[in-house]
Amino acid sequence: MDNCAQKATCTNTDGSFSCMCSDGYTGYGVVCYDIDECENNSDSCDVNADCNNTNGSFSCSCKRGYSGNGATCTDVDECLETESMCGMNSQCTNTEGSYMCTCSDGFTGNGSNCSDVNECELDPSVCEPRLCVNTEGSYECTCPTGYMWNETVCNDMDECLGEVSNDCSAAADCLNTAGSYSCHCKPGYGTNCSDVDECSGRSHDCSKNAECLNIEGGYNCQCSTGYTGNGKVCEALPDVRGPEEQKTGENGSNLGLISGVTVAGFLVVATLLIIGFLCALKIRKHSKSMKVPLSINVAFET
Repeated sequence: MDNCAQKATCTNTDGSFSCMCSDGYTGYGVVCYDIDECENNSDSCDVNADCNNTNGSFSCSCKRGYSGNGATCTDVDECLETESMCGMNSQCTNTEGSYMCTCSDGFTGNGSNCSDVNECELDPSVCEPRLCVNTEGSYECTCPTGYMWNETVCNDMDECLGEVSNDCSAAADCLNTAGSYSCHCKPGYGTNCSDVDECSGRSHDCSKNAECLNIEGGYNCQCSTGYTGNGKVCEALPDVRGPEEQKTGENGSNLGLISGVTVAGFLVVATLLIIGFLCALKIRKHSKSMKVPLSINVAFET
């Protein structure tokens, strides 16, 4: 009966036997010890793998940041596999077997936590002569409100020249000021630049012989019938009627009165003449009956 070790192989020989330690073990057969392949670098693991010794053998496993069967290991690009590997406002850079996070331009921190850099506070002169406005991760150089950059200096912007750059009413005049503008209602317009009715408010200068006509933003004066002029000064038209028409025109009341008196006087005189004639005729008949000659003279003044 042999006395070989458990981890040895017994080989029969003529009249005897021999003991040989199995692979992964070392000794003289009767006693066998495990060989640590990892310790004596007799393993076949990849350089980027970890060697794990076992009884009579070993195993290989790729290190963190690598993938493979242990005998062959390749780098893992963590930046491609996980988008959230680094924090916000940072950039992921793959390295051999690992990665690193660095804050993006305009941010500062450890790569996992990055905060905005205020360039305007860091360098107040960064935008001179313009104003510096800090933005998320950057900054902007701008002119003050109402001004426009012309390559070297900020010039005042005339908002009154553009139709879009001011909000003045169509019934208002735009007045440009340094960095801004103001709106002033035009003559003929009141509160909120609404039309003023000068005719109803008696704020017009039309003639008393004219009619006031209100229009948008003003008014017109028109001479009344029978008058002529520009509306502010109106003169009566000349009388071009004949003598008979004039008697019944503007002075017709006086002429009519005179004419009426003349007719009445004529009727009175005519009545007196008729009465006188009848009286004379009666007296004459009476005289003939008495045989007395009679002569009567009647005179009337007209």
